[in-house]
Amino acid sequence: LTSPITAGNWWPRMVAGGTTGNTLHSISITYPVGSGGTLHQGLDGALLYSRSLNGGVSWDTKHRLISGLDTASFIGFSGDAYAIDAKGNNVAIVAGNSVSDLVLMKSTDNGDNWTKTVIYQFPIHKWDWATTISDVDGDAIADTIDSYDASISALIDNSGMVHVWYGRFRIVQP
Repeated sequence: LTSPITAGNWWPRMVAGGTTGNTLHSISITYPVGSGGTLHQGLDGALLYSRSLNGGVSWDTKHRLISGLDTASFIGFSGDAYAIDAKGNNVAIVAGNSVSDLVLMKSTDNGDNWTKTVIYQFPIHKWDWATTISDVDGDAIADTIDSYDASISALIDNSGMVHVWYGRFRIVQP
């Protein structure tokens, strides 16, 4: 798969699914700006989805930005701040960055359509470490925020339910 940006895609994850187990689902991020990459569709580290229906011989979906993982909710994604699992036609992508919402994108039709569920809502929309303080109550004093640490895991059980694990994380940013 040729990357949509010059610096390439990084930190990939791939799982097999579909009714015959021959569908490959892959996610990766575009190389972040801080590492020498460029913005892709407005995101610094865009999380992109690709799919092969024939075990990787060809790819019918290449580097798709799934609606719900875009600039309406995110600035971008960091390496390893996401997980993917598949079981039959169920596909689950869990993504976040410790200082953003943690979301589950689930497909029940082998990656054709996606439904977004916010697992954890971060209290400050589109946090930026360079410009944002952790002030959640508007008094201009940094608050301690409980969050998750971006070491995310996901598993789809036999009934199609997605189970998600992550570590606890607390931040204060003056």
